[in-house]
Amino acid sequence: MTSYTERYVAAVTRTVPPAARRDVGAELSASITDQVEARIADGESLRSAERAVLVELGDPLVLASRFTDRPLWVVGPRLYASWVRLLRALLWIILPLTAAGMALGQLLAGASIGATAGGTAVGVLQTGVHIVFWTTLVFFVLERAGATESVGASWEPEQLPQAPEDSGSVGELVGSLVASALFAGAIVWDRFLGWNGEGLCVFASSLWPWWMSALFVALALSAAIEVLVFRRRGWTIPTALGYAVVQLAVTTAALVLLGQGMLLDAALVASFDAVAPSVRTVLGVLLAGGIAGVGIASVVTPLGRAITARARPS
Repeated sequence: MTSYTERYVAAVTRTVPPAARRDVGAELSASITDQVEARIADGESLRSAERAVLVELGDPLVLASRFTDRPLWVVGPRLYASWVRLLRALLWIILPLTAAGMALGQLLAGASIGATAGGTAVGVLQTGVHIVFWTTLVFFVLERAGATESVGASWEPEQLPQAPEDSGSVGELVGSLVASALFAGAIVWDRFLGWNGEGLCVFASSLWPWWMSALFVALALSAAIEVLVFRRRGWTIPTALGYAVVQLAVTTAALVLLGQGMLLDAALVASFDAVAPSVRTVLGVLLAGGIAGVGIASVVTPLGRAITARARPS
């Protein structure tokens, strides 16, 4: 073999598992030799024939991926549509909420309009980068773990679920997990960094470590149940009840702490002292209603899906 062929074979086998490296190298060398000899028989020179064969074979990294069945993309075609839909939904939902929350927090802290706009823009950009990165990372892991086989590879009509509400998609599962991770990260950020550059926190520091530890456990339990539901392709009465217990515990604890004045940081509450009492009352009612509404929706939705799936004939 000439140096080009040797270098090409070495480049291909470099990324092949050691156990198969010798066989792949021998097979590839023999194939190149056969093709080169065929071209020489047609009148080409050795160097011209060798170069033409290697050009036809293409990039050695691409050829190596065919031997190892190792994808060369971050998110492949079977998960790409779910990835795009989920990413678009997360960005449209989370970024406006982030912008509104950060702007409100900085204005309440007395920041100028320019500082508020700049801080909000930076915060939104950082949040967007995190959403894109972590969502893509989850899909990257799913791609390498072979999850494509359960979400569209060799699709057949028999794979259709009985109804859309029976089981969540990969996008729904990943969206829920990413949202939980972002919420947990925001809680840690709130405790150790604050939101206005001077350590203003939303949650009371007295909630650490026990109350917040319990919240993290609840988030982990919720995520575990959601993964179980995805693997079983739908909500059942036991999983829905387990999820409801976790959500009710979190919602009840949050409402009790809010009613006792233990949920929000004292400095944050003090920043509303200049607001009229009636306005403070309305804000408190809205906050309590929001917490209760989210909790009720988190309980009712899974239970409704489980009951519907159970009542539907198989």
